[in-house]
Amino acid sequence: MPTIIIERNYLIQNIRPEKIASLLKDTEKKSRKEKTNDRINELYNQVLQFPRKEMGTSRFVKLVYDTLVAWNMDRRGAELSNFDTFEESLLKNNDVIQSLARLRIEKLKEINNQLQETMEFLYQNLKLVKTNAPFITFSKTMHFFLPNLFVPVDRKYTIQFFRTSIPPSVPERQFRNFCKVFEQFRQFANENRSILEAQIDPNSRWNKNIPKIINNIITAHMKRFEKCEPFRL
Repeated sequence: MPTIIIERNYLIQNIRPEKIASLLKDTEKKSRKEKTNDRINELYNQVLQFPRKEMGTSRFVKLVYDTLVAWNMDRRGAELSNFDTFEESLLKNNDVIQSLARLRIEKLKEINNQLQETMEFLYQNLKLVKTNAPFITFSKTMHFFLPNLFVPVDRKYTIQFFRTSIPPSVPERQFRNFCKVFEQFRQFANENRSILEAQIDPNSRWNKNIPKIINNIITAHMKRFEKCEPFRL
């Protein structure tokens, strides 16, 4: 598969730098009001604070699994694999996952062949869900393992923002769409690096790393402008 190149970046075109701080304030205010987020926030903090050297352990995989369940990733349409399958798959491929540990999305100059091949290998070989549509679960699981590289994607806001698709019976097309979305994130992080870095706040509920900040920006944007025409990849 050739390197994915997107000349027209919908993220950059529609979310201008001067909007970023305001959009993040919207997300932060809403999260404070929703007490149901307390458990989710607690688990997410545990994931981020977990020793990086111990990520290839059953204890961390169990934490990831519990966090995915809390993030509603074990519902119909995105049902997680049983824990034994989930655990075996991640532990078996942990060395491959950790080969990407030094990468940060805001510093990536491109999706080179090595990165794309590694992502595709993980996308095709991690047994995270019972269906053939791991797009969303893959993005969130990889965010938990590599929080500075992968943006957690959700169906309600991110998928609608890009108006992309997750064809369950065509894994190759799924991954191609995943790469297109990833490339949009990479370009946006590159162009707005200094602004995004300034928004990182360890005391914030959610703005703890740039990939999660990007997710928060899209969520707030969609809530503000739900009637806007999204971009079709």
